[in-house]
Amino acid sequence: MEYAKVAINLPAKNIFRQFTYHVPQALDFLGQGWRVVVPFGQQLLEGFIVEEDRSPDLSRELKDIADVVGTEPWFDSEMLATAYWLSQYYLCTLAEALRLFIPGRKSLAAVGKYVPVPEVAGLTPEEQELYDFLTLKGPQSRRAIRNLPGGETALKGLIAQKAVVLSYDVKYKLREKTERTFTATPEGLAARENGEVRGKSQLAALDFLLSGNTASAGELEGKGISSAVLRNLVQKGWLLEGRRRVLRDSYQGLEARKETLELTEEQQAAIQAVDRARENRDPRTFLLQGITGSGKTEVYLRLTARALRAGQQVMVLVPEIALTGQIVKRFKAWFGAGVAVAHSRLSPSERGDVWSRMRSGQARVLIGVRSAVFCPFADLGLILMDEEHEGTYKQEERPSYHARLVAQYRAHYRKVPVVLGSATPDLESYYLAEQGVYTRLRLTHRAKTGSHLPQVSIVDMREELRQGNRTVLSEALRRKLEDVVKNGEQAIVLLNRRGFSTFVLCRDCGESLSCPNCAVSLVYHAREQLMECHYCGHTEPVPTKCPYCGSPRIRFFGTGTEKAEREIRDLCPGVRPLRMDQDSTSGKFAHEQILQAFRRRDYNVLLGTQMVAKGHDIPNVTLVGVLSADSQLNLPDFRSGERCFALLTQAAGRAGRGEKPGQVIFQAYDAENPILQMAARQDYEGFAERELAQRKELGYPPFTRMLKVTVHHKREEEALATAQKLVNALEAWQLETGHPLEILGPFPAIVAKVNQIYRINVLLKSPRMKPVKEWLRQSEYRNMANVYFDVDPMSVV
Repeated sequence: MEYAKVAINLPAKNIFRQFTYHVPQALDFLGQGWRVVVPFGQQLLEGFIVEEDRSPDLSRELKDIADVVGTEPWFDSEMLATAYWLSQYYLCTLAEALRLFIPGRKSLAAVGKYVPVPEVAGLTPEEQELYDFLTLKGPQSRRAIRNLPGGETALKGLIAQKAVVLSYDVKYKLREKTERTFTATPEGLAARENGEVRGKSQLAALDFLLSGNTASAGELEGKGISSAVLRNLVQKGWLLEGRRRVLRDSYQGLEARKETLELTEEQQAAIQAVDRARENRDPRTFLLQGITGSGKTEVYLRLTARALRAGQQVMVLVPEIALTGQIVKRFKAWFGAGVAVAHSRLSPSERGDVWSRMRSGQARVLIGVRSAVFCPFADLGLILMDEEHEGTYKQEERPSYHARLVAQYRAHYRKVPVVLGSATPDLESYYLAEQGVYTRLRLTHRAKTGSHLPQVSIVDMREELRQGNRTVLSEALRRKLEDVVKNGEQAIVLLNRRGFSTFVLCRDCGESLSCPNCAVSLVYHAREQLMECHYCGHTEPVPTKCPYCGSPRIRFFGTGTEKAEREIRDLCPGVRPLRMDQDSTSGKFAHEQILQAFRRRDYNVLLGTQMVAKGHDIPNVTLVGVLSADSQLNLPDFRSGERCFALLTQAAGRAGRGEKPGQVIFQAYDAENPILQMAARQDYEGFAERELAQRKELGYPPFTRMLKVTVHHKREEEALATAQKLVNALEAWQLETGHPLEILGPFPAIVAKVNQIYRINVLLKSPRMKPVKEWLRQSEYRNMANVYFDVDPMSVV
């Protein structure tokens, strides 16, 4: 390859084209898929070789590729094909799509430095002064030279006369962990045979290494051989010291006991159907629809075992970090060190080790959150997606991919099946199963003998208020919590709002204390004694006087998990609540540590946001309480009902998973709402039928496609003007082509300002979105950095 087309890894720019670079002779081994370092303007940036340029434009001088990242191509043909598809479907640049396959995304820091060329004559006094400075002080960056008096002008003169050359100092941000290793040399063998070796430790080291081993310093120290002995043997030339990469496993010490449960007929049928597709290289999608506690994880384990026996690897996706611990334990118990785990709490270097373990085939099973869908595999044979309905599988920032679609694309490329598992499938997945596009597999009974779905009741909090109860707990839930304490059982309480009070208000002027950067109220956090914005992170102390009118009558309103924790402790003697929300789970293993403490029964109530409601299988939990069960129904979004139903059904499913029966209490102010009533009955089919009928009537997915355009700008009027200009252009295109397109907006986002940036939305609805995307791809809006395309948005507000 003499010339290469390179996609530039520059996140801040909408660069939709590739650039041609010359491949110097020293790098003639380069080809498609390599990560390289290239000069771009005044910078040195990472780029990705996407293909050879067989007919480059040689009318201008092409720059050389400066350096290489790694020792082998990073992107294989599957990654490149997936990235091309992503860039087309989600209207992002090819570099943005490729960056998704890199742990840490941006992995190098590069600085260009100017080096003086020997024996140069004919320089001006200013140029000579800079030349002498570089000779004395060594190579300097352009930024350092600019700080010198007359430095920029002198540098331009030196460059013009070729008195300096640009060299590159590249530092890679992804640090590979290495360890010292030792190998016996022929001289060591001779010394051992000639009896020159003295001391037991020296003899032990040589005898062990002469048996053909290469050992780390840690291994040898474990055999009683000290660093001093090893250093002495190296100095004598009897051992050779080296280094080798260590691929870290953050879950290496996780202890787990293997459980093998008896399969139900429905589980056996599901396993046989999926395994048959895997054996036949049939890339179909299966919807594993099973009630909570029906044994979906057991199906995953058996399918994984069969794939591993065939020499293949398995990808297991979970929607959030809180669910990784429990499923990792189950998989580790079955498959041991062959399981790798990837999530955002790992460092980029640790995620890089996971990528390497899967690419090399050292690990056979990958368990990870959304981003794990981009991990390389040596021989992928099956993709499992647990809780497939969860919105966290959709990335909010650009590119706005959905992990389910990416998994299905990779599955078709590899010719492997995908299993989507859920008790409350995404309505679009349910509809596709109804239409026969997906193959539905049903699990209609709980897997454990004696385990049944819990009894669910709804408490009308309006009646509680009429009875004078203004606490966070209804009388019914308070009594049930007392019973839990008395019987040595455990409970889970869900409140999907963190913090102590959700807003702070002046009782005199009625103003709430808002974030100065965002169009939202500040949330009070009692532990830190601060008010915090949950969008930009701004914090400030609670004022003693209202900043608007000067009144001291500052009051706290609304209830978050912190306040609920305090009230539950005060209202129910003997309750030991443990809080689990974003504020209490900042550490790498914080989720699992909290759940472990709860499983050990150090606490008898687990209180938290939606992360407490999903996937946890704790047999001693007999009660689930949901506070403000109807709060999500008030959001002006077409998916709010679906989200509410799924969350309540998942939460209810945590109760009664052991031998003891379970009870669930939903607290709500709209107790007669049909969605709450159907969630209480666990009637997913009835809910789906009702919701799909409404969506068909109103023209929402799955009966149409949607694309949301958001314009960002520091000035609201500028954002609105750009959005209106887009609407006008789309209306003109629609009039010209007659393409069916509904344009809604422009309108402010539900949070109209975040971090001093205003957000204006335009919502597009069409039964055929491909022509609309093509128009957007050719339009001026594609290149605007402040215009963001969200294809298949999870929210329209």
